[in-house]
Amino acid sequence: MQQDDAQTLETQSKRGVRNSLIRTAITWTPFFVAAFGAFLFFLVDTLLGGDRGTTFLLVVLGFFSLLFGSQAIQAWLDLLGSHVERTGQITRRWKRRDSIVMATHYIRLDHKEILRGDRLVFGELQPGDHAVVRFYRHSAVAFWAEAVERPEIDPPADGEPVETAAVGPAKPEEPPRERKRAVRPEF
Repeated sequence: MQQDDAQTLETQSKRGVRNSLIRTAITWTPFFVAAFGAFLFFLVDTLLGGDRGTTFLLVVLGFFSLLFGSQAIQAWLDLLGSHVERTGQITRRWKRRDSIVMATHYIRLDHKEILRGDRLVFGELQPGDHAVVRFYRHSAVAFWAEAVERPEIDPPADGEPVETAAVGPAKPEEPPRERKRAVRPEF
Protein backbone atom coordinates (compact mmCIF):
# COMPACT_ATOMS: atom_id res chain seq x y z
CA MET A 1 0.00 0.00 0.00
CA GLN A 2 2.78 2.42 0.94
CA GLN A 3 4.67 1.57 -2.29
CA ASP A 4 1.54 2.40 -4.31
CA ASP A 5 1.19 5.74 -2.50
CA ALA A 6 4.84 6.62 -3.18
CA GLN A 7 4.46 5.65 -6.83
CA THR A 8 1.28 7.73 -7.14
CA LEU A 9 2.97 10.73 -5.52
CA GLU A 10 5.95 10.40 -7.85
CA THR A 11 3.69 10.17 -10.90
CA GLN A 12 1.68 13.21 -9.84
CA SER A 13 4.80 15.21 -9.06
CA LYS A 14 6.38 14.28 -12.39
CA ARG A 15 3.19 15.27 -14.22
CA GLY A 16 3.11 18.61 -12.39
CA VAL A 17 6.75 19.38 -13.25
CA ARG A 18 6.19 18.32 -16.86
CA ASN A 19 3.13 20.60 -17.10
CA SER A 20 5.27 23.43 -15.72
CA LEU A 21 7.88 22.76 -18.42
CA ILE A 22 5.14 22.83 -21.07
CA ARG A 23 3.89 26.18 -19.74
CA THR A 24 7.45 27.53 -19.77
CA ALA A 25 7.98 26.40 -23.37
CA ILE A 26 4.64 27.84 -24.50
CA THR A 27 5.30 31.14 -22.72
CA TRP A 28 8.91 31.85 -23.75
CA THR A 29 9.19 30.29 -27.24
CA PRO A 30 7.11 32.95 -29.06
CA PHE A 31 9.08 35.76 -27.37
CA PHE A 32 12.34 34.05 -28.33
CA VAL A 33 11.27 33.56 -31.94
CA ALA A 34 10.11 37.20 -32.24
CA ALA A 35 13.24 38.67 -30.61
CA PHE A 36 15.62 36.42 -32.52
CA GLY A 37 13.79 37.04 -35.82
CA ALA A 38 13.98 40.81 -35.28
CA PHE A 39 17.65 40.48 -34.33
CA LEU A 40 18.42 38.59 -37.56
CA PHE A 41 16.39 41.06 -39.66
CA PHE A 42 18.17 44.11 -38.27
CA LEU A 43 21.55 42.37 -38.36
CA VAL A 44 21.18 41.59 -42.08
CA ASP A 45 19.85 45.09 -42.71
CA THR A 46 22.84 46.65 -40.91
CA LEU A 47 25.35 44.42 -42.71
CA LEU A 48 23.85 45.26 -46.12
CA GLY A 49 24.07 48.98 -45.43
CA GLY A 50 20.44 49.70 -44.58
CA ASP A 51 19.42 52.52 -42.30
CA ARG A 52 16.71 50.75 -40.26
CA GLY A 53 18.82 49.30 -37.44
CA THR A 54 21.38 50.63 -35.06
CA THR A 55 24.04 48.95 -32.99
CA PHE A 56 22.09 49.70 -29.82
CA LEU A 57 19.00 47.95 -31.24
CA LEU A 58 21.10 44.90 -32.14
CA VAL A 59 22.53 44.72 -28.63
CA VAL A 60 19.09 45.01 -27.02
CA LEU A 61 17.53 42.41 -29.34
CA GLY A 62 20.50 40.07 -28.86
CA PHE A 63 20.20 40.40 -25.08
CA PHE A 64 16.47 39.62 -25.10
CA SER A 65 17.05 36.73 -27.52
CA LEU A 66 19.51 35.22 -25.02
CA LEU A 67 17.13 35.68 -22.08
CA PHE A 68 14.05 34.31 -23.81
CA GLY A 69 16.02 31.62 -25.65
CA SER A 70 17.65 30.19 -22.54
CA GLN A 71 14.27 29.64 -20.89
CA ALA A 72 12.62 28.23 -24.01
CA ILE A 73 15.49 25.96 -25.03
CA GLN A 74 15.94 24.51 -21.53
CA ALA A 75 12.24 23.66 -21.38
CA TRP A 76 12.25 22.06 -24.85
CA LEU A 77 15.38 20.02 -24.12
CA ASP A 78 13.78 18.65 -20.95
CA LEU A 79 10.47 17.94 -22.67
CA LEU A 80 12.14 16.08 -25.54
CA GLY A 81 14.66 14.26 -23.33
CA SER A 82 14.26 12.08 -20.29
CA HIS A 83 14.87 12.64 -16.63
CA VAL A 84 18.09 11.87 -14.74
CA GLU A 85 18.45 9.90 -11.52
CA ARG A 86 21.38 10.62 -9.24
CA THR A 87 22.37 9.23 -5.88
CA GLY A 88 24.43 11.34 -3.54
CA GLN A 89 24.75 13.19 -0.30
CA ILE A 90 22.74 16.32 0.31
CA THR A 91 25.27 18.93 1.33
CA ARG A 92 22.90 21.88 1.74
CA ARG A 93 19.19 22.60 1.82
CA TRP A 94 17.49 25.99 1.81
CA LYS A 95 14.38 27.79 0.66
CA ARG A 96 13.76 31.13 -0.94
CA ARG A 97 10.55 33.10 -1.07
CA ASP A 98 9.64 33.91 -4.65
CA SER A 99 6.58 35.83 -3.59
CA ILE A 100 4.56 36.46 -0.46
CA VAL A 101 2.86 33.05 -0.57
CA MET A 102 5.27 30.85 -2.57
CA ALA A 103 8.55 29.37 -1.38
CA THR A 104 10.91 27.36 -3.56
CA HIS A 105 13.07 24.73 -1.90
CA TYR A 106 16.60 23.92 -3.06
CA ILE A 107 19.15 21.20 -2.36
CA ARG A 108 22.79 20.80 -3.32
CA LEU A 109 23.64 17.22 -4.23
CA ASP A 110 27.31 16.19 -3.76
CA HIS A 111 28.59 19.74 -4.31
CA LYS A 112 27.66 19.32 -8.00
CA GLU A 113 24.03 20.05 -8.80
CA ILE A 114 21.74 22.60 -7.26
CA LEU A 115 18.20 21.35 -7.71
CA ARG A 116 14.91 23.07 -7.04
CA GLY A 117 11.61 21.57 -6.05
CA ASP A 118 8.76 22.00 -3.65
CA ARG A 119 8.44 21.00 -0.02
CA LEU A 120 6.64 17.75 -0.86
CA VAL A 121 9.41 16.60 -3.19
CA PHE A 122 12.24 17.06 -0.70
CA GLY A 123 10.14 16.05 2.30
CA GLU A 124 12.19 15.42 5.42
CA LEU A 125 15.59 15.33 3.69
CA GLN A 126 18.28 17.19 5.61
CA PRO A 127 21.92 18.03 4.92
CA GLY A 128 24.06 14.94 5.43
CA ASP A 129 21.35 12.53 4.24
CA HIS A 130 22.09 10.21 1.35
CA ALA A 131 19.33 10.37 -1.26
CA VAL A 132 18.18 9.30 -4.71
CA VAL A 133 16.90 12.30 -6.68
CA ARG A 134 15.10 12.26 -10.02
CA PHE A 135 15.16 15.52 -11.94
CA TYR A 136 15.19 17.16 -15.36
CA ARG A 137 18.76 17.97 -16.28
CA HIS A 138 18.53 21.29 -18.13
CA SER A 139 16.06 23.10 -15.90
CA ALA A 140 17.32 21.37 -12.70
CA VAL A 141 13.79 20.73 -11.42
CA ALA A 142 13.46 17.71 -9.12
CA PHE A 143 10.22 15.74 -9.09
CA TRP A 144 11.20 12.97 -6.68
CA ALA A 145 13.69 12.59 -3.85
CA GLU A 146 14.01 9.70 -1.46
CA ALA A 147 16.40 9.00 1.41
CA VAL A 148 18.45 5.81 1.06
CA GLU A 149 21.00 4.01 3.17
CA ARG A 150 24.53 5.35 2.95
CA PRO A 151 26.65 2.88 0.93
CA GLU A 152 29.36 1.23 2.98
CA ILE A 153 32.84 0.98 1.56
CA ASP A 154 34.34 -2.47 1.87
CA PRO A 155 37.79 -2.50 3.47
CA PRO A 156 40.55 -3.80 1.16
CA ALA A 157 41.42 -7.46 1.44
CA ASP A 158 44.77 -8.44 2.98
CA GLY A 159 47.62 -7.87 0.59
CA GLU A 160 45.82 -5.30 -1.59
CA PRO A 161 47.43 -1.88 -1.82
CA VAL A 162 45.56 0.89 -0.03
CA GLU A 163 45.32 4.24 -1.77
CA THR A 164 45.82 7.17 0.53
CA ALA A 165 45.74 10.88 -0.11
CA ALA A 166 48.92 12.86 0.37
CA VAL A 167 48.54 14.67 3.66
CA GLY A 168 50.95 17.09 5.27
CA PRO A 169 52.11 16.89 8.86
CA ALA A 170 49.37 16.99 11.43
CA LYS A 171 48.72 20.46 12.80
CA PRO A 172 48.05 20.86 16.50
CA GLU A 173 44.53 21.98 17.24
CA GLU A 174 44.22 25.62 18.10
CA PRO A 175 41.82 26.68 20.81
CA PRO A 176 38.81 28.57 19.45
CA ARG A 177 39.33 32.29 19.27
CA GLU A 178 37.13 34.63 21.19
CA ARG A 179 34.99 36.72 18.88
CA LYS A 180 35.25 40.45 19.26
CA ARG A 181 32.10 42.46 19.01
CA ALA A 182 31.99 45.43 16.74
CA VAL A 183 31.67 48.69 18.62
CA ARG A 184 29.31 51.19 17.12
CA PRO A 185 30.76 54.72 17.30
CA GLU A 186 28.60 57.21 19.12
CA PHE A 187 28.27 60.76 17.91
